Amino acid sequence: MKSKVRLMVLLLLTFFLLFLALIFKHNEAIEDVVVRQGVAQLDAIQKDQIYNVTGDWEFHWKELLEPDDFLMTALNPIYLKTPRSWVDTIKEHENNSIGYGTYRLQLVYPEDLMGEKQAFYLGYIGVAYKVWVDGVLLDEVGEVSSNKEGEIPLLKSNFIYFEPDQEQVEVIIQVSNHEFREGGIFGDVLTGSRTAITNYIVKNLAIDLLLIGGFLFIGIYHLVMFGVSKNDITFFYIGMIGLLAALRNMLLCEYLFYLLFPTVPWTLMTRVEYLCEVVGLFFLVSLMYKMYPKEVNKHVLNLAYAMIGILVLYYLFAPMYIYTSTLTVSMIPLGLILFYFIFVVGLKALAEGREGAKLNVFGIILLTFASINDILSYTQSLQTIPMLGYSTLFFLMLQGIIKSDRYTKLYEENRELTQTLVKSNATLESKVIERTEKLGQTNKRLEELNNSRAEMLAFIAHDLGSPIIAIKTQLSLMKEGYVAPNEQLYEQMIQKSDYMKRLVQDLFELSKLESKEYVMLKKNVNVKKFMEDVWKVFSHELNNQQFMLSFTNMVGAQYDSIYIEADQQRLMQVLSNFIFNAVKYSKNVNKVELRVMTKYKGSKGYVQVEVEDYGVGIEAENIPFVFNRFYREQPHQKDGTGLGLTIAKEIIHKHGGVVGVTSIKGKGSTFYFTLPMKEEK
Repeated sequence: MKSKVRLMVLLLLTFFLLFLALIFKHNEAIEDVVVRQGVAQLDAIQKDQIYNVTGDWEFHWKELLEPDDFLMTALNPIYLKTPRSWVDTIKEHENNSIGYGTYRLQLVYPEDLMGEKQAFYLGYIGVAYKVWVDGVLLDEVGEVSSNKEGEIPLLKSNFIYFEPDQEQVEVIIQVSNHEFREGGIFGDVLTGSRTAITNYIVKNLAIDLLLIGGFLFIGIYHLVMFGVSKNDITFFYIGMIGLLAALRNMLLCEYLFYLLFPTVPWTLMTRVEYLCEVVGLFFLVSLMYKMYPKEVNKHVLNLAYAMIGILVLYYLFAPMYIYTSTLTVSMIPLGLILFYFIFVVGLKALAEGREGAKLNVFGIILLTFASINDILSYTQSLQTIPMLGYSTLFFLMLQGIIKSDRYTKLYEENRELTQTLVKSNATLESKVIERTEKLGQTNKRLEELNNSRAEMLAFIAHDLGSPIIAIKTQLSLMKEGYVAPNEQLYEQMIQKSDYMKRLVQDLFELSKLESKEYVMLKKNVNVKKFMEDVWKVFSHELNNQQFMLSFTNMVGAQYDSIYIEADQQRLMQVLSNFIFNAVKYSKNVNKVELRVMTKYKGSKGYVQVEVEDYGVGIEAENIPFVFNRFYREQPHQKDGTGLGLTIAKEIIHKHGGVVGVTSIKGKGSTFYFTLPMKEEK
């Protein structure tokens, strides 16, 4: 809300300044005095009125005449539309603006103005001239010459004071041009009382200073902001555009510029003026790309930079007359670049809802109307004042407003973040304690895993090393002749080799099961059919070992319709481990019981398969470690790899189930697994 209020205040202030500029520009009503055959009748003029002296001035082409020369009777003048470049009238002679000549004007004043102080305001006269009034040389701008070598060009507005002492006043102006695209008197020639002309000049200077000061302030402010926050290059771009615009407007206000810097050559000043436009365009292109990178085509960007570089070289090294004469042509690429980066990119940003795009489009509309206004004013199709400078200042101010609004939003976001952090700090201590405890638990778990890894490696080294050493020892004894080869030794070495093979196979299988990439070949399995297959396979094998495998169905009537999603071969592997462990550790009772049952937790059903033996049982303190790698209840037990139950646990976990054991020392153990139930599809 505050940012919107600030925005409205800035906009109103800008419009107020522009309104003041318009008032100052329009408060001087300038009327035309028509010159006919080199004579202007001023008998009806008013004292405080300013007049534009326009019409057919007497002109002498390729002649530099002084007042005494006009006493001769052999002169053959032509009459030239003034103010206007002489190239439009005498182009059939030279077809360019290069040349020299003399203007002559006779002003007829009423008697009541005799002795009153009068003044001339001379706009642009290209590019060197001398002015006589009633035979008196009043001013010389530059140095007039009939050739380029003798001419010193100096294009600037000027004013001269005189006091008519007779009704008819003769004004003679020598003009030469060997450097500029326009020749002759092509700027307004105003006359009036000294007070009126002085007021006119002061007010125009005030407007120019307002414009220059506005650009200068924007430039310095944004460069200071760039110095404070060096990470935001857009401040630098806006600052440089502001300074270059201020410099260019000061160069356009030649009278003010030469008051401050009277020794600067006009040719250098003109080159710098055009370079300000091109270099300023470079910073504007860079600014738009930085603000809206997604909307700018990279190929167009590189092309724009290349065209700007070419124009910089052209303005630096081309002869003065050449590049001032081709100014319109050289402005075409600048116009195309401006059109793309301001209009096209600006409208794309608006369509994409980019930040600040609405203000940019508002500035674009203002620039468009100002450009049309200035074109109509330049071609004299519309009596208006130039507005492009003011609209450019306004557009630049909008960029500053956009940046200010962005930083305001960032400030508000940072303030909200700070408030959130303050609230979070209130519970920070408890969170630190909680996370410290979690970190301690994690570290403990990592330590356990590291110890488990070390133990596993020790088991592997021991279980593989022992049979290898035994085989090597027996082979060495046979080689040295201490032991004769026999079937028993061969059988022992084969058994030890088989043990190592099984250990390696079990380790390989366990590593596969523990990897995330391993996939079970699951399908819908009918529990009844699966348990019948299990009993058929293992009851036959146990009979060969003088054991009996009994089977108990504890499911009930639903037995036929219960399914699980499982890999049958892997479940067979688990039950094989359970059943043959039961046989291995049975003591006096040669019987193993197999049971299947269902359990429910809420609406979720589970199938549990149990294998019970009547063997030695497991100590209560050892039960939690039964499914660990290389676990043996008796440390020196040699049969088995100690990985079978670990593999069984991993298989069941891959099925989304759990394994477990209950045992009483000396009475036997019950191993089981539980899997989620699934209805048949």
